[in-house]
Amino acid sequence: MKPSGRPRDAESGYTGRIAYQVVCSEHGDVSGCHHVQALAERAAAAHRLEHRAAPAAR
Repeated sequence: MKPSGRPRDAESGYTGRIAYQVVCSEHGDVSGCHHVQALAERAAAAHRLEHRAAPAAR
């Protein structure tokens, strides 16, 4: 991590301290990068609701 908050290796996929990414273990990247943590939390909560609303596979 650089002092600016950006990752040293741009190819690592790590967003650094300036962006928050919502990633689902089943669906991967859910909503891209957010620059405000509260927006990322809201997107994560909305995606979790989609999981609950989906019918369970048997």
